Amino acid sequence: DIPKSWDWRNVGGVNYVSVTRNQHIPQYCGSCWAHGSSSAMADPSTTRQKALWDLHRIQCHPTQNYTLWRVGDYLSGRGRKKMTAEICTNGPISCGIMVTEHQDQTFISHIISVTGWGVSSDGIEYGIVLNSRGEPWCERGWWGSAPTREVQVAATTWSSRRPAHMGTPLFK
Repeated sequence: DIPKSWDWRNVGGVNYVSVTRNQHIPQYCGSCWAHGSSSAMADPSTTRQKALWDLHRIQCHPTQNYTLWRVGDYLSGRGRKKMTAEICTNGPISCGIMVTEHQDQTFISHIISVTGWGVSSDGIEYGIVLNSRGEPWCERGWWGSAPTREVQVAATTWSSRRPAHMGTPLFK
């Protein structure tokens, strides 16, 4: 059974999600795809290992023997039921969304990490989303936890015509 609400930032009092990052520091670089993808790899690993593992901090050094990471159990799906089942079972997912005034377009303009969901006081379902624009943005880098315009944008994630893509990280 899928609960009415879920938030990986607070599961039994433990936060299992990546820290808020800002893709605009030191300058704008348009790296939402990297932040969303790395969060989607790091956060499910954290939920399994029960310890924060920040994939954003990996540094490649030629003299180190780094572990190879792969993605398995890849899933592409759309709609609230598939997305909430995946988030609840395996952890946060990355999702492409359209964030401009032209929401009827069929292309993606931003990648986010969806870490949970809830229902606003007026009954609107929404996704809880980590953005890559840093803590100054919205609610310390998050949207979906209060009935604001951002909740409406996050709510469109559930009914998106475009599928969300999810994968389980594999350790080697």
